[in-house]
Amino acid sequence: MKLAYSTNGFTQVTLPTAVRQIASHGYAAVELLADEPHWSPAASAFERAAVRQALADTGLSVSNVNANTAMVLWPQPMPETVFEPSLSNHDPAVRARRLAFTRAALDFAVEMGAPTVSVTSGRPEAHCLPAEGMRWF
Repeated sequence: MKLAYSTNGFTQVTLPTAVRQIASHGYAAVELLADEPHWSPAASAFERAAVRQALADTGLSVSNVNANTAMVLWPQPMPETVFEPSLSNHDPAVRARRLAFTRAALDFAVEMGAPTVSVTSGRPEAHCLPAEGMRWF
């Protein structure tokens, strides 16, 4: 068994720096946060290459890409829920926005060699029955 640590515990530094710091603590793998401040769907080739280089330099494998939150899609200040836009939102445009984000996170995971990606359905809105949210999800 290998132990991994998530970069979401290192949000005060860049993603490559988080990878290096996690490796310095003896972990064998890392979960990459696919959200700000570490990543956005608009991450440049240079930014992605810096993450790949940090992984190569440290020998860490990627255990997972965490695409549960999508704070990068919101202007400041954040709305009440960190899971919106969600895949279970009643609005098709909102769901499409989250789906595009999730697809970008999947591409990021492939590029980083991650075997898994965590996603969230979100939660049904107050006016929505759980069965409706599940159908939209």
